[in-house]
Amino acid sequence: MTGFNPTLAALFGSIATAAAIFAGGLAVESYKRDRDRAGMALALAGAIDALLSLIATREMIQELMESLEPLDAGQHVTFGSIIGENAAFKTMTLAYADRIGHLGHDLPFRVARFLAYTEGLLHDLARLNQNGDKPQVQAMLIRRMKPVWLQTETLGKGLVLDLKREGASRSRRPAKN
Repeated sequence: MTGFNPTLAALFGSIATAAAIFAGGLAVESYKRDRDRAGMALALAGAIDALLSLIATREMIQELMESLEPLDAGQHVTFGSIIGENAAFKTMTLAYADRIGHLGHDLPFRVARFLAYTEGLLHDLARLNQNGDKPQVQAMLIRRMKPVWLQTETLGKGLVLDLKREGASRSRRPAKN
């Protein structure tokens, strides 16, 4: 045997093994992060879609618009089906609030914007009942909410599609509409 050094062979073997383990660990960590981002994107898409569907199904915007005429006439209007915070939606979105920056492209900006709009609208809805004895204030709140709602709805619909796409691309599964 010429030039074979068992000590060097063992050293190179140890280095190669350590490098393989390190690279494998990096690959596993990268895979986990992609899966976490995919899950977060899909969970946010589901929460936003559910909120938009709930508002549409309950015809909340139509109810608000139809209340303007009686409010302008000074009549008292109660807003039963549309008032109340969506605790499940807030819990879901707050769970991911510190990680939305890990989403791709401009999704963190758009998700944060949607959440801010939604928070503002929920606050305004709560103020409707707080001002139940002031029809003019209620009418003003509704008129101010409408353009914000239209922006929120448009933003939310686009987000649902893009978050589903982001989740599917990271999880290597096709997005279902």
